[in-house]
Amino acid sequence: MFRRALSIGSIAAIGAGFAAGAAFAYFFDPQSGAKRRGRLRDEAAHLRRLVTNEIQGREHDLLNRGRGVVARVESMMRSRAAVDDDVVIERIRAKLGRVSSHPHDIEVHSHGDGRFEIFGAVLGREHAEVREAVAHVQGVKLLEDKLLDRSSDLDVIAFRGASPPDVVAHVHGPS
Repeated sequence: MFRRALSIGSIAAIGAGFAAGAAFAYFFDPQSGAKRRGRLRDEAAHLRRLVTNEIQGREHDLLNRGRGVVARVESMMRSRAAVDDDVVIERIRAKLGRVSSHPHDIEVHSHGDGRFEIFGAVLGREHAEVREAVAHVQGVKLLEDKLLDRSSDLDVIAFRGASPPDVVAHVHGPS
């Protein structure tokens, strides 16, 4: 009699049959099969929710990015049109609130046609950032910087005319 050698394909088929039989026995076991199938169903539903949420999140992100590009293009088109100086001053004031520790100590004046002047006291370490931020506000074509550098918060407060010890006592409360 001849012995026939098993090929790799037939060994794989035997292994696949064995795995399928084991999976069938595992999931259709009379005692625990229903519980195992329920757990598998729950895991599949959970995975489906995760994938759905991920797809929806990416779709939402892509939609927002598209809206941002459209808004930026529209903004660039509008920037060619003349903007009221009062609107630009409010934009500058809003920007100052984000880059300066003492935005109320900085005054903004318009000289018309996109020319603006800022003056007052500012902390020396913030001066360059304030100037750059205001210069990049939409509607500002020319900026005249008359800000005075101060080394500390007390120096900025003193510049506005308040008495530094009174302000410090008011901010920190009585000792």
